[in-house]
Amino acid sequence: MASSSIQGRRVLETEASNFHLRLLCTVLEPSRRPLMRIFKEMTKGKSPTENFIKYLESINAPMKNTLNKTQKDAIKNDPSCTSFDITLLFRIIQDYCDKVKDKDDPAWTTVDTLEYCIKSIKDNRNNVMHRAPVLDKNEFDARVCSLQELLKKTWKKIEDTFGTDTRQEVLDMEEDLKIIKEAPFEDLRVYFKELQALMDNEGVTRMKEQYMDYLSEAPDVHLLEDSPGTRKQTKILDVFTEMQIIHNQRIEKIDFRDWLTVLERERTKENTSKFLLVEGVAGVGKTTLTRKIVLDWSGGDNTMDQLLDYELLIYMQFRERHVKSLPALFLSVMPTMKDQVDPEYLMLLSEGKNIIFICDGLDEKNDESQQLFKEILHYGEKMPITVICTTRPEEIDRLVISSKYAYLRIKVIGISEENRSAFITKYFKARGQGRDIKPLVNYLNKTAVRLQEHWRFPYNLMCLAMLWILSPTRINTLTTATELFEATLDEIIKKLNSRQAGKDIPLEDMENIMETLFHVALINHRTGVIMLPDGSLQTLRNECDRMNLYWENIVSTFLIQTVSWSDRKDSNFSFPHKGLQDFYAAKSILKKLQASSPDKIKVLSGFMNLLIESGYRSDRRHFILSQVDVLLDPENPKTIRDVLLQREEGSSSSHVEDLIRRSQNVLTHLVGILHYRSKTIAAERAEELVQLLKECGITSETQWLDLLELTRCDGTLCRLIAPQLLQSDSITVEDSRVQAYTSILPHCTNVDSISVSIAKDPQDIPCLKELLRIIAGKQWKLNLYLSHEYKHPKPDGSSMEDDIHQFSVCPVEIFRGQLSSSSLASLPKSLTGLFVSVATTEQYMDIRPFLSELDSRLPCLKKF
Repeated sequence: MASSSIQGRRVLETEASNFHLRLLCTVLEPSRRPLMRIFKEMTKGKSPTENFIKYLESINAPMKNTLNKTQKDAIKNDPSCTSFDITLLFRIIQDYCDKVKDKDDPAWTTVDTLEYCIKSIKDNRNNVMHRAPVLDKNEFDARVCSLQELLKKTWKKIEDTFGTDTRQEVLDMEEDLKIIKEAPFEDLRVYFKELQALMDNEGVTRMKEQYMDYLSEAPDVHLLEDSPGTRKQTKILDVFTEMQIIHNQRIEKIDFRDWLTVLERERTKENTSKFLLVEGVAGVGKTTLTRKIVLDWSGGDNTMDQLLDYELLIYMQFRERHVKSLPALFLSVMPTMKDQVDPEYLMLLSEGKNIIFICDGLDEKNDESQQLFKEILHYGEKMPITVICTTRPEEIDRLVISSKYAYLRIKVIGISEENRSAFITKYFKARGQGRDIKPLVNYLNKTAVRLQEHWRFPYNLMCLAMLWILSPTRINTLTTATELFEATLDEIIKKLNSRQAGKDIPLEDMENIMETLFHVALINHRTGVIMLPDGSLQTLRNECDRMNLYWENIVSTFLIQTVSWSDRKDSNFSFPHKGLQDFYAAKSILKKLQASSPDKIKVLSGFMNLLIESGYRSDRRHFILSQVDVLLDPENPKTIRDVLLQREEGSSSSHVEDLIRRSQNVLTHLVGILHYRSKTIAAERAEELVQLLKECGITSETQWLDLLELTRCDGTLCRLIAPQLLQSDSITVEDSRVQAYTSILPHCTNVDSISVSIAKDPQDIPCLKELLRIIAGKQWKLNLYLSHEYKHPKPDGSSMEDDIHQFSVCPVEIFRGQLSSSSLASLPKSLTGLFVSVATTEQYMDIRPFLSELDSRLPCLKKF
């Protein structure tokens, strides 16, 4: 059922709509026919079964690079050329007809030339198709009369130029225009309704089938298959697990089912359309969520309230380059209508429909998709629509939404702790793995593991599942996302070796392959490319040829091959997941930095051994090594910024600011890789890295804490991050942030008070004892809440007894938990709030003497 907001007149129910439809008919066949006649005259030697590109080759006139991909595909798919539209015919005539002037010649703008007539037909077509003029009968008659004169003149010019009789064509044209002008309104309505019925039935049915065919596969790791041809596809709907989502930057939870309902509540009288922004960091599951919406709509599954009210769902990915306009987007999602109507006419058929647009990956935009998105937003200012758009956070502050839209912003956090086991269970079932996954579920349910931030990402959980099968002992070491990706990469390399005939790839060759792969990831990150271009694939292929390796093994191990959903022709290669490409790009940056700064210790050690073996005296060796030491210091060592922004020869430029903003995940991985390799970061490089992280959008306390949790940082970085993170003199530390604050607090100086609020069993919280030791040494005011032990006191006493004693001379203000008499006696007199629980009568009798002396023991106590 259509939304009440869509109520209004349908097309053709007004006089203006009637005349607009008639005007559209004039720029279809009557206007196309003279251009088709010119095309046939200029290609008299072409066979009916020979496409135009082959014909050009046969006459030694190679195809010029002036046609877009859609036009080239139209030429390839129609050897008869009968389906060519006015725009394509105009471009072909301008470029290849020897009877017209060069396209830069003044003849194209000079009245009464054939060139001017051809251009005028094309311009009139665009004017009618791209604008919806409000016409009365006099204006309509005038425009048809003007077109008739233009077409008569064009046919006369064709007759003069090609020496052919065109009198019958003129009569046919005049008869066609007469019919269009005078045909009963009901005939037009019937024609329009026939097309609309085709769109509503076959068009929408095929649209849904197309979505189910091309958008149902989840990104996967593909490490279990023995050969490229045995890959098992994992379906999104088979593994989808409810995610943790909040809205309006509050901690308020919003269920997937309620998205559209909550968005509707944001509407006011001024809002004709609705815009839902879905933000989330890389890999958190935004694309999975949007595809689930598309698939649920296509399958008629009522998993989101109001979703099935929409009559049309138009899906676009910002990474795609094939669709260049809004009419072309409509046609790409409804291929049934391709040979039935012009793209702009299809949009006319869609007017009045309840339409939702799903736009995935604003942060992956290119020039073409950005322009398409602007057209969608502009369309929503004229017609009531709903738009759902996903993006990484760094793009949000540049997004401008008109006041015509009701606006709601939600944030995807990822798969919550309680749902991760469910996701793993679904994943193994979908993969057909007949294994007992209880040990893996038990692993995920450990408190120390549940607190690790990187397990909220669906792709990371998939990697974990593969590693548990292939290298189960290693998963216990995976405390950061970097360690997870490093372990996954090791298994990918093992898989590559297993596909090689004979012995493993030599270590040096493997390093070369990986360096090339990382380089390809980086250069395509710079240009914002997801689908790898031919040049990148050729770079990888050349490396394989150089080392006599099978290209099929390389590409099937590291990349995935997909058919573009929007044009269904091109087969593209990409990395299995954008997060993995970002990781590879970070590895490339590190390798390039290392190449620009040689390992001095290693090189000098090698020289020393060589000099000793060659019999050089000690003083002579010392002199030579001192000279080499100087040479090893580069005059201008490369910076991270240099490597990140370096353009490749022949590559397209990318705006520096845009590139840095897009590099947040790459730089985060770089932090993790540096720590993983136990490299002490030089102070100047650490300063640059923190500055770049700020420039790419990491500015809030939550983002810095996420960085510390996901990657870990060495002392140099923590010292620089501390001032960015702590913007006030008061800190609150909860369970999931204990590890991050443990690394950062040693470098904090301007803190006045700190609250440590632990909800889970303290003995299960990694680094908690270390955190409390640091706080005790700092002498900060402390509120310590050990809620689990307060609610569930242990018969054998608190696990934190020894740790409480260290606060005897610290300014503790509030304590909640379980304490023995000795711990109570160690509490400082500064305490203002005390909340203690006991598990047994014996524990109560133990602390009873202290409780009887509270007034003297704790003189500042206000709450007990």
